Amino acid sequence: MFSFLCLFNMSASFILLVTGLAKIWSSFGSKGILAELDPVTGISFAWLLLLIGLIELLLSGICYYYRSRLLPCFLVGWLSLNFLLYRLALVSIGWRRPCSCLGNLTDAIHLAPELADTLMQYILAYLLIGSGIALYFFIYLKSLKK
Repeated sequence: MFSFLCLFNMSASFILLVTGLAKIWSSFGSKGILAELDPVTGISFAWLLLLIGLIELLLSGICYYYRSRLLPCFLVGWLSLNFLLYRLALVSIGWRRPCSCLGNLTDAIHLAPELADTLMQYILAYLLIGSGIALYFFIYLKSLKK
């Protein structure tokens, strides 16, 4: 179990580092959507990207330095669940545009927004399911020791 926790935390750290940096970089861009208000939170996309990017960078550091501990798995699960709820909120209000989770990075690497959105859905699934499995087995193994 130790190796799974360590491997998951390291991969989550890398993913959150890349997506966090992409969001922060994008928040300083000049795309028109950055000035628009997010339909769920009511704040501008620029501020939302900056805030979420900083949270992801912080969590990336926690995952890196606490590789085999429960805290990173719990925090990754919490953040992933919030991302899932955000996406469900977008669907419930009829938002049809691809999620701009990676902001300007998609333009810089010539990645279609729809493909980037699909990629982010897979990453979300990995982080949510991976943290759930890690938490389950951590708790399960703790109960066996009693």
